[in-house]
Amino acid sequence: MCGRYVITEEMFAEYERIVRDFDPLLYRFLPRDIYPSALAPVIRAEGDHLSGRNMIFGFTGFEKGKMLINARSETVLDKITFKDSVKKRRCVMPAASFYEWDLRKQKAVFTRPEGKLIWLAGFYRTEADGDHFVILTRAANASMAPVHDRMPLILEREDIEPWIREDGLVSSYLASAGKELSYQIDSEQLSLF
Repeated sequence: MCGRYVITEEMFAEYERIVRDFDPLLYRFLPRDIYPSALAPVIRAEGDHLSGRNMIFGFTGFEKGKMLINARSETVLDKITFKDSVKKRRCVMPAASFYEWDLRKQKAVFTRPEGKLIWLAGFYRTEADGDHFVILTRAANASMAPVHDRMPLILEREDIEPWIREDGLVSSYLASAGKELSYQIDSEQLSLF
């Protein structure tokens, strides 16, 4: 599961190299945690180029007050709620790090080796209040398994445009192996609620 991640000012230099144009609103609020229902920067296709847009994290759920924030890569193409969006409206969310809580309720902060950005694969749809996105997850690899049994589907920088534009590659990305991560237990705990 991936429900919280961090964006920073430093990561926007790389974000700006990828997209042709972007919504600057979030610059005023960095660094910040991204959580379900928050506005976050997203990369998506617009015409013949990639654009950066601010979208809401999570699809409106079936129960009042509930959001759908993740979709399992193994079954996303079979789920009526998700399959049209993942086939037609793929996107990528940049992150400096993300975090999960282990069984002892300790916050584990995950990063890529050498400080590389984390590119989270996802998809979006338009709802009454704007565009909403969901993050894809997969079974945890060895670097994530000590903390959680699921992890986000992470792309390399060079996979961003093919993931977003190449419909024929969707299945292979959904089945791809998880990227290696590093983590540390954060001594400054945040509430889960």
